Amino acid sequence: MLRKLSVVMMLALAACGSARLVSQDPSGTTFALEGDRNKAMDDANAQMTAQCGPGAYHMVSQGEFVIGEDSFAQSDTQYGEKTSRNGRRTQGGSSTQAQSSTRQATEWRITFACNNAPAPAGPPAGGPGGPPVGGPGGPPPPPPGY
Repeated sequence: MLRKLSVVMMLALAACGSARLVSQDPSGTTFALEGDRNKAMDDANAQMTAQCGPGAYHMVSQGEFVIGEDSFAQSDTQYGEKTSRNGRRTQGGSSTQAQSSTRQATEWRITFACNNAPAPAGPPAGGPGGPPVGGPGGPPPPPPGY
């Protein structure tokens, strides 16, 4: 029994972080990181490796994203009785204190994009056009979608 409990605990701890696919389009893939951020990031990297190939993707952005609102409400009612000194009269009452708050609900999101395919060969280095785009000494290729 103890061994089964240990296995269940190990599996629960291993599953404490995951990357949930939020959106995917030609400009990139966005994941919401849930639970342990390091484990969720490992999951996001594994999903991007499966999609683009090992090391064939880059991070476009990451940060908190507002996904809605969280509301919290609490009330506390206290009941009391007061008895006169001679014990003949009892007076009862209650008081209620209430409070509520609302905040923006956020989650950590990260967007990746697959790297571009190599740029087609341009004119030779030193020729009229200079080095090809993305080649040694040349400017980097434009991001996807341009």
